Amino acid sequence: MTPAKDLLVAASLERRTGPWTSSLREAVAARPSDPVSAVFDRLAEWCSEPGFRGCGFLNAWGELGSGHGAVPEVVHRHRAELRSVLAEAADPDRRSPGLTEQLLILFEGATAVAALSPGPEPAHRAREMAELLYER
Repeated sequence: MTPAKDLLVAASLERRTGPWTSSLREAVAARPSDPVSAVFDRLAEWCSEPGFRGCGFLNAWGELGSGHGAVPEVVHRHRAELRSVLAEAADPDRRSPGLTEQLLILFEGATAVAALSPGPEPAHRAREMAELLYER
């Protein structure tokens, strides 16, 4: 990949990360009694939007993420931000230390499945599993 393409894709991803994680934080803040479900409900909404084609960060990583450059850096920062949102939703002071990582796997897995089968169902199934993890 050329350096110019790397920078162009990275800039595009940078524009997406703030609004996306802000929408997740807003979903959590709006439902303090059910924050984990709020995250997956927001994911279901996103996967149901017209033109949904999967996660740009996962797609960019699959195409460009194995090397060095701006794209892998942006993807790693985005994933760290997503992990932070999930940690806040999971309230790590009261939960097992691995819960945030389990929620991240469910979130990213549902996103990947929804790319193949657009719609809310993968997020709904992930929400069911997340609720079970959260309640234990």
